[in-house]
Amino acid sequence: MPVSDQSFWWCNSKGSVSVYGAMKEQYLKKYWAEGQTLFFVHFRDGNAVRQIEATSRRTVYLTLENPVDGESTLYDQHLDDLCAGPKDFITAEEFERAWSRK
Repeated sequence: MPVSDQSFWWCNSKGSVSVYGAMKEQYLKKYWAEGQTLFFVHFRDGNAVRQIEATSRRTVYLTLENPVDGESTLYDQHLDDLCAGPKDFITAEEFERAWSRK
């Protein structure tokens, strides 16, 4: 599963290592057959921050600043709540290629 982990490590008073300021970036590409929609979603720490919805009629680009466009809404659940398998995760580069078509 492609993940970008920008972490700062520190040791607590008990000597165990903890993560401070970790930002886990994950990217998902999933086809929803019922709606005939291809979704690309960028998650940061399990929460969607950018999303692309592509259908045969149009492509919608959503962000935290612009979370709604017509009937399209930025995914508002945690990544853990989504039925996603290892094949659904993509690289940051693949997501950015799709996003750059905006």
